[in-house]
Amino acid sequence: MRCAQGLSGLACRLILLLLACCKTPASEIDPFIPPDAVFVAFARPNQCLNSSLIKSRGWDSLLKTLIATQDPVQGFLENAGLNPFTQIDSVLIASTVFPILPTGDPEVVKNFKPHFIVALRGKFHAKNLLKALKIQGHESGAPVKEIQEGEFTLWVLPVPDSPVYVGISSKQKAVFLANRKKDVVGCLRGGFKDGPGKELRDALGKLQGKESAYLAGTIPKAFRDYLKKDNDAREFADKLDAWTVGAEITDKLEGTAFLTSQDNASVRQVKDYLEKKAFPPLKAETGKEKDQKKLPEKPPEQNLEDRIQATCREFMNRVRFAIEPNTLNLRLTLEEKLLDMLQGNQPGKP
Repeated sequence: MRCAQGLSGLACRLILLLLACCKTPASEIDPFIPPDAVFVAFARPNQCLNSSLIKSRGWDSLLKTLIATQDPVQGFLENAGLNPFTQIDSVLIASTVFPILPTGDPEVVKNFKPHFIVALRGKFHAKNLLKALKIQGHESGAPVKEIQEGEFTLWVLPVPDSPVYVGISSKQKAVFLANRKKDVVGCLRGGFKDGPGKELRDALGKLQGKESAYLAGTIPKAFRDYLKKDNDAREFADKLDAWTVGAEITDKLEGTAFLTSQDNASVRQVKDYLEKKAFPPLKAETGKEKDQKKLPEKPPEQNLEDRIQATCREFMNRVRFAIEPNTLNLRLTLEEKLLDMLQGNQPGKP
């Protein structure tokens, strides 16, 4: 029971800390994010998979093996002549809702119809991609249709509930998929001039532009309502605007995150809330020495609960908070030692 509580507590703490944030120089907003998007996910597969941290742990080989065992995926990649580990430079996913299916009210579930865009940038061969799409459609009994939308040719995948439209741009070296035709056309024209709303735009503006991956979104009403159930969070719940979590992966993982709010008072309330609820021993003043017990280089054998506590101490030692106007910032570095502990290994051992 104590172990289960420890695991649950650790998960809650990690989630809360991911909603805190870190200041970084502003970067350009991706032009393929539509005006009504409230959630964005982005990754650079090449940068991630070729990093020394990922390679040293064998995670790149693990992913390749996983893909090789998925016959439909492997078949499509072979027909398209596509190597996802070398030819896909970036993947962008933008959605009009936070990607969590609502539960409870049947009417809410029935009317839950999010719109999305997927933009793949890289080195593609249009003819091979179309060939792979047509083969997959034929084998699944749902032939791919070709339609003309003004000056652009689109392909329609007859997916249940809502068709998916595909557009290929040789000029932009990109492939676009969306369940709204107008979104694919907008991407083929070079992107959306208006860009996302102010809250999401401000959140994305915190990124440096060199992240290996990031997530960003506005604060959904469901999360605000959840926070209001907590007396300590009720006062600032409605003032939260948006969040971003990013990571640059090299020989270590440099994580940055931030949470924006409507005023400085609510930012300080969030900081106090995190200190109280997430990691009480953590001193949030940036640069201040933390009175934490150092772990030995070779810790003794530990049970699950002790390992969770030890990992939390190591995690806390790497967290740095800072407060700026209407923004709570967080910076975190994950190195081999902590990853070993998270996997239950002693440092340096596979």
